[in-house]
Amino acid sequence: MSRSSQNKSGYDKKSSAFTWTVEWLPLELGEMKKSFISFRLKESTPLCDAVPLSVLARSLGKENLEKESLCFYLDNCVSTSAHQMSLIPLSSSESLATALKDKIILEFPKIYVSSVPVLNADLSGYHGYGSGKAETSDDSSTTSSESETSSDSELDTEDSDSGQKSDEPPEEESSKAPLLEGQKKEEAVADIIEIVHLDK
Repeated sequence: MSRSSQNKSGYDKKSSAFTWTVEWLPLELGEMKKSFISFRLKESTPLCDAVPLSVLARSLGKENLEKESLCFYLDNCVSTSAHQMSLIPLSSSESLATALKDKIILEFPKIYVSSVPVLNADLSGYHGYGSGKAETSDDSSTTSSESETSSDSELDTEDSDSGQKSDEPPEEESSKAPLLEGQKKEEAVADIIEIVHLDK
């Protein structure tokens, strides 16, 4: 089954919350075990409560697992490291929403779970998302916030002058190449086919 057809992530009207599909990838001493998927996990659920412990224990071949001692890592799908897996460390007490905030995810998240910290992985990808520490001086931060405020007010003025209602859908544009003057649709398609054949 493809990942896109397995993905059930989205807004759940009944619970008035965003729910996630999560693929759990158990790791035992650096060796990956059989993965499993959880569906419709509320974004406010902490990671340690979101992972089904009975399934994880069976996958890792352990009888007792303490959820507080589990280590969680998000798959870094933008990594270019071909030699080892690239992971982003997550806190077991943080919610799915916090863990996934400002992260790039394909289809739905892949979260590695281990009973011991992972040592044989590239954890440097974590820094690609920013550590949350500001390295700017106070002077530069006030200047940038002042310029953002002035540019926002300029945008507001431009929007109000356009005369369009904000609830109207945006104007759509075609991604097809425009026809040349006097050119028929069949001729344009033939030209495209000819270009494709020349490239081969």
